[in-house]
This record gives sequence, structure tokens and C-alpha cells, in this order.
Amino acid sequence: MSKTKWFPYVIIAAVLIVLVFIGGRMLYFGSGSGSYTPPERELLPHNLEAAAVPARQEVVDNPEVSRGVVVVDYGHDNALYIEELNVLLSKMVSRGFSYEVVTPAEAEKVSLIDRLSYAKALVLPLPRVDYTPEEITAIEQYVDKGGRVLIIGDPTRTIVVESLNSIAGSFGIIYANDYLYSLDHNDNNYRNVVYTKFSDSPVTDGLKDGDKVIFYASGSVSAPGHEIIMGDDTVFSSTSESSGAKASAALTTDDQVLALGDLTFFTQPHDMTESNGILINNIANFLTSGDRTFEIRDFPYFLNKDVNIVFDNTKVFNSQFEDSVKLKDFLEETERTVDFTDEIGDSGDVIYIGRFDSADAVQDYLDDADIVLLEPEDIEEEEPAEGDASIKLTTVSSNLASEEEAEEDFVKGRIQIAGVGDLEQGGATLFYLDREADRNILIILSDTAETNADAFDLLLDNKFNECAVNTDIAVCQTANPEQKLLPSVR
Repeated sequence: MSKTKWFPYVIIAAVLIVLVFIGGRMLYFGSGSGSYTPPERELLPHNLEAAAVPARQEVVDNPEVSRGVVVVDYGHDNALYIEELNVLLSKMVSRGFSYEVVTPAEAEKVSLIDRLSYAKALVLPLPRVDYTPEEITAIEQYVDKGGRVLIIGDPTRTIVVESLNSIAGSFGIIYANDYLYSLDHNDNNYRNVVYTKFSDSPVTDGLKDGDKVIFYASGSVSAPGHEIIMGDDTVFSSTSESSGAKASAALTTDDQVLALGDLTFFTQPHDMTESNGILINNIANFLTSGDRTFEIRDFPYFLNKDVNIVFDNTKVFNSQFEDSVKLKDFLEETERTVDFTDEIGDSGDVIYIGRFDSADAVQDYLDDADIVLLEPEDIEEEEPAEGDASIKLTTVSSNLASEEEAEEDFVKGRIQIAGVGDLEQGGATLFYLDREADRNILIILSDTAETNADAFDLLLDNKFNECAVNTDIAVCQTANPEQKLLPSVR
């Protein structure tokens, strides 16, 4: 059969196939509009509120400007980028504070322990290496002096809870190895818990009923009786099915140590979510408003901005002129304004430099401290009462006097200090810090021009703390009382 003969049959077959397809479709779906109409189904109600973006609040910050240094530990393999603290650090700078980040390299220059001698606040964020016993002791002593501490944990960072607790435990705080969650009160994620329960404290000041703070995957913090931000009955721990009183923040040790379970809320844009901005402002106020006290060992950090170096004796000033200039330069390097004067005025901090035999200008300060200077002719021969042995002078150099010389009588007079005893004036320098509400007066009295010079070296090298007899007084012997030898720390 030729092509012309079978071609019509092919066309007819194709048409029949199309007609069969159309007919079958109409039989199955019906001959209506030719479209499928699904059955009606009831739509589930939608909860737009649950998926809403939380409110953002532009919190007004009216900082009270003061002065001080915040030390941030970054030498314990801390699990964060330091930039994540920028919001908090900028708040503290606006309050007049500076900050120092102590990296391992910086710690080799000045250790974390040494920086506590001048720090007013200390931030310990997400450590992954335990604090040493020496560091723990130094931080405890720092808190005893009124220093403020912020400890930060966060379960989303691979932190080691034991490292957090190595320091937190010293202040009655325990971090759990968990995270907190809520299926009902959260910010679009069960671990982003919304907190509405706040205890009265400086850190939660201004947070009232109805306010919300959001932590983004916080760990739980335990400090019985000192929790300040707590979850409601819908908040659970990842390691416990019991609900209620799960805390994310605690404030202990006379409101000096703050522990937080979350870092993320410090970062943008979370810092302006709901009432997080109020909380961050309060934390900045907490860190910069402590009443940090200083000891004489902490020179020069107890001094305020304006300092007067006082010589009321021209002879003493002339003999110590070069050393005085060195001291002035040293203090100005610490951003203090320094002037020379010949008397103790009514304002500004004072460093008074003089001699034992001409201390009339500071006699009232010595009397207040129960410090008595006795010349040899003022000392009556008397038998010491039983149990009233004189305390021998603490020296900077251990080889200044032999054991036989240590047993000799006082050579050039006594320095009587209540609660301490009698110390030798010969070859010695007395340092006494008189601390008033807004003023500090450091009195330095020496035996001779040579010991005066040694006193400057002790100040500049921070060695006089080795011969402190209490928090406000140090007595350092740098020369032999009889002047047979003239050993010196210079």
C-alpha cells in the first residue's frame, strides 16, 4: 500500500484517540465546567501574635559621668568575640570610664591580678579555662574592697561550666549545664525566653509589671535568695522537667557580683528588643557606680584627678627636685593634673613630702591615725611590759642589718603606731594615707635626704607595698639606722 493510501487512516486513528481521552475525562470528572472543585474544609485559626516581631524600644540613657577603669578578662580562652560586648562597653565609656581588654599577650605585660589594684569593675565573659587559686583569691579581695564583678555565661557557646563555676562559686553562684526554654512565652523560638518576673535590685530598677526582657538561649543560674530575673511556670530547664523559679540572673555579695546566663541580648539588634535596653543601662550603671576603696598598696590609683605635691621645706624640695619632677611626670602619665605647692590647701589630693624632724604641717593627720614620732630625748628608759615586745622594722632589703644589730636599741627615734608597735626612725620612711570622703592625702616622712630619695624610688617602682603594716601605713627601712652603711633601693 502506498503512503497516499494509508495516511488518512493515521489521521483518523489520532482523532479517535483524542476523542476517547476527552470522553473518558468527562465520564470521570463530569460534564460540568470541566474543572475540579475540591471539597470545602475548615481552616485552622492563625496566631499572628505568636509570629510577630517583638517591640523595639529606643531607651533614653542619661548616664552619670564618673571616672574609673573596667577590666575585661579575655585571657581564659573566652568563647566570644570581644566586639560582642561593644554595646555594653560604649555605655561605660559614656559614663566616663575607660576599659582594658586583658588578652594573653597583655597579661604578660600586666597580669589580671595586678590590674585589680586599680580596676573599679571587672567583666568575666564565658571563660573556658579555670581561674587559678591565686586569681580567685585576688578577685575575692578585690570584691572585699568594693569592686564590682559581672560574670557572663551562655549555653550556645561551647563554654565549660566548670570554668564559670571556678569563680562564680566563690560568690554563692552556680551555673547549670543546661539551657532554659518555654513553649508558650518566647520570641519565635522556644529557647528565646520572655521574662516578666523581676526581683527588686539595682540591676532591675525601672522594670515593672508588664515589662519584658528577652534572653536568647540562657542557661540557668542558681543563687538561693539572690535571683533577680526569673522564668514563669512555662519555663523549663533542658535537664529537668520541673518548672518554676528558673533564674537567668543573680546578684550576690552585697549587690557587688552579677551573674548572667546569656550574652546575646547585649548584641545588636537584640539590645533594643522590648525592655532589654533598660536592663543594659542598669548593668552599665551597676559596673560604674561601685564604692571601690583603695589601700596604700594601690598607689597611685587612689588619687583623684587633681594632685598637689607639697614641700613646705625649701631645703627638702631643692634636694629632691629631680625626683619630684619624675614623680610629677609619672602621675601625669596616668592622666592626672599635678602642681607643686608649699602648703596643704583646701582642695585637691595631696602628696606631702617632708622629714621626721619637721612634720608640724601634718601633725593633725598623724594624731588622727595614732602615729607618734619620738626623738631619742623623748624616749624614757623603761622596762617593756611582758608580752609587749617591740615590733622590728620591716625592710625592703633583707641584708640591711645583721641579727645582732636587730637587737640593738632604737638609734634615732621611734615611730609609734597604734596596734602595730614601735619602729625605728633611722634610715626609714613613713608612708601614711589619710582618706577622706572626696580627698586623699599621702604623707611621706623620711629620715635624711638619702632616704627621701629612696622614698621616690619606692613610689615609682611600687615597692613600698612590701613593707606595709596595714591598709593605710607602710614603714620602709632603706638605710642602716647608724648610717654605717648606706644601702639603697636606688
